[in-house]
Amino acid sequence: MVSLLSHPSTEFNCEPLALHHSYPAPHIPIAFNVFRIDFLLSDRLLSNPYVEPPQPRDWEIHPTHPVHSVPYYLAPLWDAGLAARSAERKNAAPKTKSQFQASADDTRGVVSKELREKLKRARGAKGLLMDLEEEVRKFVQRCAEQEHAAEMEDIPSDVDSSDEEIVFVGRNGQMSDMRGRSKSRRHLEREMMIFDSLEGDQGASFGRFLIHHIGNYYGLRTWSVTVGNPARREAYIGLRENKAKSGRCAPAVLSPMPRPLWVIL
Repeated sequence: MVSLLSHPSTEFNCEPLALHHSYPAPHIPIAFNVFRIDFLLSDRLLSNPYVEPPQPRDWEIHPTHPVHSVPYYLAPLWDAGLAARSAERKNAAPKTKSQFQASADDTRGVVSKELREKLKRARGAKGLLMDLEEEVRKFVQRCAEQEHAAEMEDIPSDVDSSDEEIVFVGRNGQMSDMRGRSKSRRHLEREMMIFDSLEGDQGASFGRFLIHHIGNYYGLRTWSVTVGNPARREAYIGLRENKAKSGRCAPAVLSPMPRPLWVIL
């Protein structure tokens, strides 16, 4: 038996085997890729008729935005312009702050953006809004009727500290302060509790949120108090007092009433 390895005429060439190997040497693809990339870049540059070699300034560090050099003698004018802009921003800040603290006339009949966004996310709250608003509209209508009746009878709707106190003496000698009774009666008529809940009730905060926005929509003042034991949160609405030229406070009632919120939203 003759072995091929011991035969002198047998030559083995391993190079073709390496070329057809499925995993070539690492240096072959790397050199090929670099050569291919250089070839493509050179080809693109050669095919561009407007190509220019890089200048030394291209390698310098400089801003890419246009730079405006201001002469030195214009510096005071430049500072004056910056000072004027700063003053405008300072004056605009209190103005924007006062917009959030707008008067009742500015917020009457205006639906706040916050209320719209809240009701978009809570569609089921429209029924609660309807119930609360109906109570508020009844209160406003009742106050408007009382003011109209007071005007017809020529009775002042406000109370001034300079008015004389009227005291009636009964048959048994007892005195009654009618001014105090009428004042407390008017005070009860000008405010009303709309909503109450336990202090720890997390869901009730949304009801108070609706009441405050309903009050702003109808030009009323709203507030919440904590009373009792266990503690309860009560939400109230009341008439705003407009300061007249005479120095007296007159209740402000929105007339005519705007469209209901639950219809608009």
